[in-house]
Amino acid sequence: MILHINDIIIPQERLRYLDDVKVREIAESIKNIGQINPIIVANKQLVAGLHRYFACKALGIEYPLVAPMGSDAKMLDEQDNLALIEIDENLFRNELTENERNHHIMVRADIIARRKLYEELGEDDISKLKKEKAYSGYVKRANKAAIDSLANVLKIKPATVKKRIGIAKKLDDAGIVNEHRNKLNAKQLEDIAKFAKEPQKAANVAKELAERPYHKRHQESAAKVANDSSHVIRRGQNLGHQASTTKRFLTEFYKGSEGELKRLLEAADNIAGALSEIVAEHKAKQDVQ
Repeated sequence: MILHINDIIIPQERLRYLDDVKVREIAESIKNIGQINPIIVANKQLVAGLHRYFACKALGIEYPLVAPMGSDAKMLDEQDNLALIEIDENLFRNELTENERNHHIMVRADIIARRKLYEELGEDDISKLKKEKAYSGYVKRANKAAIDSLANVLKIKPATVKKRIGIAKKLDDAGIVNEHRNKLNAKQLEDIAKFAKEPQKAANVAKELAERPYHKRHQESAAKVANDSSHVIRRGQNLGHQASTTKRFLTEFYKGSEGELKRLLEAADNIAGALSEIVAEHKAKQDVQ
């Protein structure tokens, strides 16, 4: 579907969900690997993809990838594209468990690596080369390119991406059920992965950790986060960006009375000011430490 970005209608109520930080993250992803997820519209009105819309706007893309809502969206039929859409939607969500994040990263890297391999060799050459030693070299290069690309999008080190993929694969191989894996933190998943060659032992340890009372399982990590000034600073800055974005879009799009707009802008200013004070306080703590 071809539609100019300025012809896409943004429902007024959608703007309150805009996250300026997420817009920048998605824009970086689009800049590096292209727009994989389409903006979903119905009668030119945006249905899904608010952050993708503003990311494309920020990059100056006039004709973004757009798909109509419903069965007409033929371009979404490809299995890998569907997987990538779901993964990219989820990877920037804070509510993902460590296990889910590892799994998403593993699947995304696998899809990108396979695509790079097909782009370089083509289906016929892959079939011919699979039994030759040279093929493993192509696979390694494709895997490395996929890991580097994903690390760049997520703003983490390639070694971290590789580590997360390794943990996910080991736990898959050991047959650890997601019911248990999703209740564990990053350190626990890493420890269980060390027993991957002893599946029964790994399963028992995972079950034991997952069935511990919630408060005991997370007591230590919760205390650490509460005292982690870096975490507070990051969250405060992110929320501050959101408050600034809210002000900008209220000024541009709000259709209520001037008095209501003034009150809303004052509320956003108060929130931004309070967040700045919190961030400054925790930065001062870091300086003392």
